Amino acid sequence: MKFMSKVQEPKSAGLSVPWMAVVTSGLPVLVCLLTTLASEAKPRPLGSGQSESTLATRDETPLDSLLDRAREARRMGRMVEAEKIALGALQEAEKLGDTSPKLASVLIFVASVYHQKGDLGKAVGFTERALAIDEKKLGPDHPSVARDLNNLAQYQQSPAEAENCWRRVLEIVEKSVEMDSSNRVMLLNNAAAFYRYHGRNVEAETLLKHALEIAESSGQTTDIDVIRADLASLYRAEGKEAEAERIFRDAVAADGAANGKGSNQDYSGSLNVMMLARQYKDQGRLQDAEEYYNRALAAMEQNPDPNARVLLPQALDELGDLYHSEGRDSEAENLFLRALDLREKGAGPKRPELARILSSQAPLLNFYRDQGRLSEIEPIFQRALAIQERVLGPEDESVFWTLTEMARVYREEGKKADALPLYRQAVQTAEKNLAKDDSKTAYSRLEFIVREYAGLLQELGRDAEAARVRARADQVRGPTTAQNGKN
Repeated sequence: MKFMSKVQEPKSAGLSVPWMAVVTSGLPVLVCLLTTLASEAKPRPLGSGQSESTLATRDETPLDSLLDRAREARRMGRMVEAEKIALGALQEAEKLGDTSPKLASVLIFVASVYHQKGDLGKAVGFTERALAIDEKKLGPDHPSVARDLNNLAQYQQSPAEAENCWRRVLEIVEKSVEMDSSNRVMLLNNAAAFYRYHGRNVEAETLLKHALEIAESSGQTTDIDVIRADLASLYRAEGKEAEAERIFRDAVAADGAANGKGSNQDYSGSLNVMMLARQYKDQGRLQDAEEYYNRALAAMEQNPDPNARVLLPQALDELGDLYHSEGRDSEAENLFLRALDLREKGAGPKRPELARILSSQAPLLNFYRDQGRLSEIEPIFQRALAIQERVLGPEDESVFWTLTEMARVYREEGKKADALPLYRQAVQTAEKNLAKDDSKTAYSRLEFIVREYAGLLQELGRDAEAARVRARADQVRGPTTAQNGKN
């Protein structure tokens, strides 16, 4: 078979790239949805994925302004607003003519908005229109056609139709003289995710190996890191632990990270050491895992690169979990609390993603649960809630999840009366969020928490209230079911 690749814009282009998660063998695989695809020889007109902040020389047009606003609304989960602005951008782009590649880029962006809303029918329709424009204007082997087919494959509900798209992508990857190496690598990786998801691991491995060859020959460290991680994940899922270990051991040796000094380690080097530590941990080789976690931590702490330091809390949590498994609970708790402190201090308007992840306190929560100290997680969730409401606003999705996690902790402790107002507030937050996010995910989230709330009312003997709340859940299920049928 021909090779197919996962597309991503070069980092220097400042592109906004949406991702979707495909679960394979219990492991999440990130698949890139492309709003713009850069090429070395003939760059496209400015696409919907580019941001003004990274293109200072760009002359702002009404269309550019609309796209910037739509991207920001989507990033913040305001999908009603994102859809409205995106359709306004499309109306503006239509003025360019029905053969304009810029119109095709806007169509791809609009499709990505509908994908995020859960409306795959519309996502397919807009993508097919973009594909027709690009094929007619740019030719059947242009990188932008590969971008369109990449996205179309991921919106298709029929595996056969999706594979037809992927096969065409692979043909373009092999034929195109305009596609840069990073785009080839990322398209190949997307294709591999498709085959792995459908249990066709031989094809997935072939594609990943080819992608790794391209990435290594071009020296793109970010691409190399992505492919190594995915290939190792595939090997682990197949029980090929030795092959998975070899990938990261060779990487550590190649970039010099194995010396443990860490003074010259970049993000890639820190990541490779951490991945090797994780591999040893999964194999039960805890002494080796501890050694490499400490090497990774030393590299991250000495590195001023903010990307490398983002890994630091995760590495601390993973080493803390290792210590906990060995009964070294004092050392474990210190690491868990240090990771928490880094996340809390880093959360702010410039780093909203750090505020969002405060909803998940799984390592520390599990640690306190094992020790019978569950009540000590309560103030941590309360601080998380305060940070999220300040940084993201009281109706952000993360506030909903933190309230839900707090309610579950109270319920687990037997404090059902204390859990009740938290569930009620979570329901109210999810209800209000529908005004700005009418996606299938938002409706499913509301139904989910309403049913949990009804279950607690039932446990408290408030049967009539529980029945009324369940009726609301059934009502919410209607729009969700309707969207599922539409897709």
